[in-house]
Order: sequence, then C-alpha cells, then structure tokens
Amino acid sequence: KTLKSIMPRTAGGISESGVCHEPVGVGASDTRIQSIDVIKIIAMYGVIAMHSTYRYIEGEFCPSFVLYALSAAAVPLFFTVSGFLLLGKQRGRWYPLRKVWGIVRFVGIMSAVWCLLYRQFSLRVFFGSFLGAFIQKGHLPGFWFLGVLVIFYLLLPVLSFIYRRAWLFRGVLLFLFLVECCVFIHILWEGTAFEEGTIQTFRLWNHLFYFMLGGLLRGRVGAKMNIGAASVAACAVMVVACMFICNKVFGIGRCELYYSSLPVMALVVCVFVTVLRHSISGSRVVALLSPLFLPVYTIHFSVVALCKWIVPEFLCNGITVFVCSGIAATVLAWGLMKGPGMKMVFRI
Repeated sequence: KTLKSIMPRTAGGISESGVCHEPVGVGASDTRIQSIDVIKIIAMYGVIAMHSTYRYIEGEFCPSFVLYALSAAAVPLFFTVSGFLLLGKQRGRWYPLRKVWGIVRFVGIMSAVWCLLYRQFSLRVFFGSFLGAFIQKGHLPGFWFLGVLVIFYLLLPVLSFIYRRAWLFRGVLLFLFLVECCVFIHILWEGTAFEEGTIQTFRLWNHLFYFMLGGLLRGRVGAKMNIGAASVAACAVMVVACMFICNKVFGIGRCELYYSSLPVMALVVCVFVTVLRHSISGSRVVALLSPLFLPVYTIHFSVVALCKWIVPEFLCNGITVFVCSGIAATVLAWGLMKGPGMKMVFRI
C-alpha cells in the first residue's frame, strides 16, 4: 500500500487539494486529502505551542518544556507537506507566478489592515510592513514563512527538474542532509550566533531540506517504511532528551535551532509517514479545522499575548496558555471565516 494510493483521486490524478496547492489557504476542493490535513493541523497547533510555552520553560524539565521541545517539529512538518504535494506534479507555466501573486496579495491586505488598525496612514509605513513581512522585519514578522514559500514557488521549475531525475534528486537531498548535520554540529561547537544571526526566511538549509524530504516520502521510500505510533513516541522522547541535554550542556534553548538535529528529522518522518499510512476521510473535525490554518496563524500571536495577560498568575504556565490560546484562536478564526469575503482574503 503506497502513500500515493491512500490519497483521493480526481479525473486528473492525485487530488489537487492540500497544504501546498492551497498551501495555507481555504480554497481547496471538496475532495480533500484529509491525512495531509491532519499533518497541517498538527503543525498549526505546534506553532501555537511554540509561542505559548517558550517563556515558561526556564531550562527546567516540566510539561511546558516537553511541549515546547516537541513543537520543534511544527515548521519542518509544514515544509515537508509542501514538498510532498508540490514536487513531481505537472503544472502550467504560470502556476508559480499565480501562487506568488496570491501570497503577495494576502500580505498586502494584512499590511493595509495593520495600518488601519493602528492609524498609520502613510505609504512608508505600509511598504515597510509589507516588505518586512517576507524577511521577518517590520510589524508582521511572523509571515516570514510566506517569504520562504515565495522562494520555493520561484524555484519550483528547477526543483521539479531535479526531482524528476532520481539520481540527481537523491544526491541533492544527501548534500542537504550533510549540510544540516554540519550546521547542528557548528551550533554545538561554535554557538548559535550564525543561525540566530540569519533571518529565518533565509535559513534555506533547513527549509529546503524538509521540502525535498517531502518529495522523497512521496515516492517508494515513504511507502516502504514500517512506522507506527511506537516509532513516533520513541522519536518524541529523543527530541525532548536531546533538547534538554543540549540546553543544559551547551545553552541552546530555542527549539528553532534544533531543526537541523537528527532527532527532529526522525520525528518529522515518523509523524508524517504514520499519519499518511492511515487513510483518513470523511472526518468533520478535520474538515472544520483544516481551512483555519492561515487565519489561526495570522491571529495567534495576538491571542497568545492576550491569554498570557488574562490567565490568572497562579494558573499561568505554558500548558494553560497553550490550551487557552489554541481554543481561542480556533474559535476566533472560525468566526472570522464566516465573514463576507474572508475565504477570498485568506485564499493563497
């Protein structure tokens, strides 16, 4: 049973719905790859966990630390799904540019909304917010991952060319894997100055590796993997142990610095393959949550900050803030998407 065989098919082959053809939007067709949607939902709440728990771990082993460590797989999962769905697909000549335009339009709308909310009516502020969003600057730095998607869409013809030649693709992936290993060794040996000094948009050694990894898992390699919940649990333990030890010994506390570590790579592969091997379809919960990825991501920064302020001090810990933020962001995003024209606004 291959990974391709579990995906719903349309007249044109594998369904065009999912995270990458509609990377983070809501315009996917009715025939959805719900296993892919589940991974997208895991990544969505993983990002909320990352931003909810960081200030409560203080380097100590506690439930907040465990949740924060496991959230290191959230961003890599997103880019792995992107590669899984984008690589190897036949597309029109203008497809990458249409997707880039969709991202540019969305960031432009969000920049205009920010200017209106904060009454900053000047082109300088607007363009500063708009351009800065792609490179983790300005008033919307959280949209840096859209800057990475722009790069991937522009490189898609080249990446697809590489993917269609198995020897070249595996050579490139092996090279990226070795780069990842060298980066993590450098972090342990020399400190975090290099990686922390690089804007996340341009940490392409991480993002491109996971993007290409998604292409690898799309083929026979992923289908042959006998991976289940036990493997996921074992990798989760390794991620938590790795981060705890490295934090104590080397002072590396931020989970984003572990994207290039072997335990995080293993956890991403195990979660990805385990979910995909379960043919999920017809779930109303998944159908409800999947279209909320981009709205939830857009508002979750403000929601997390608000929950930290509202939650009583004696209850204020990473787990409580995460649960409150996750519920609040989901409900607010669901209500937001009921507004007129919102589906078009959040469609990329």
